Amino acid sequence: MDFDPLTADFPQRLEFDEEQEAQAQGKSEPCSPLVLWAMGEQTQLSDGCMKVAQLVIGCSRDWLALLRLAPCKLEIAGSIIVVDHSLAGVCLQPHLKDSTCLSVRVNGQSSLLLLCQYAVPDEQAVLWAEAVYSAIRPEQTLIFASQPSRNYSIDNSEDPSCYMLNTDQARSAASHADRACDIPLLPAGQLLTGLPAALLSLCQVRQLKATLLVSDQAGGQHTRLRQLQSSLAILLKALPGSWNWLNLGEDIVRKAAKDLEAASPSTRASLYA
Repeated sequence: MDFDPLTADFPQRLEFDEEQEAQAQGKSEPCSPLVLWAMGEQTQLSDGCMKVAQLVIGCSRDWLALLRLAPCKLEIAGSIIVVDHSLAGVCLQPHLKDSTCLSVRVNGQSSLLLLCQYAVPDEQAVLWAEAVYSAIRPEQTLIFASQPSRNYSIDNSEDPSCYMLNTDQARSAASHADRACDIPLLPAGQLLTGLPAALLSLCQVRQLKATLLVSDQAGGQHTRLRQLQSSLAILLKALPGSWNWLNLGEDIVRKAAKDLEAASPSTRASLYA
């Protein structure tokens, strides 16, 4: 196509285009999350790190609803703050509606529970994982997550399912303890993305013992929670060490279902949102 500079119209630049270019040029690399500790916890730091025997990370609403009701004494130890993330409306007491990530000490012992209640973008998941494991050095990690069933190519339409993935160190520890787990491994070639993948990959690279329990999001709410409770009970029996504080009863499942329902926007409110 010929372009005659004497007769043809020159392309015009709009103010909107210039603003977009200015924003693109001004964009910087995402900042690493801030790991903050309560005053009482800072005395437990060694070389700037918190050394714990057990680290449990919850990354989905279903798991969070269950974990926050664990039958043990939970004390807030700190929080993980994402830069530019608003904390407006956060309650003093942990709530499912809060967009926060609290670190909670279990029974005053060497166990930490991370309740990640905000969404971590995929492009920032590695930064988030690195910030956590730079501040916390666990002997063993459990990661609980959920992903849409479309991420799996297997047919699980009848019942919601849980799948497990281990780092090499965790697999070796389980084999030495002669403990088998009946939870199926995530089939080869299945897609695992986002924060769960970043956490498990980092643990693998750093040769840490870590186990990921990932569930699909198919089925009704109460059915999903009961499946998670059942899978967790199976997993705990196969893990070395004492995990009694994670034994969740049927009463906790019912309470978690009510909490999820209360935290979800009502149908009437969503119609006028």
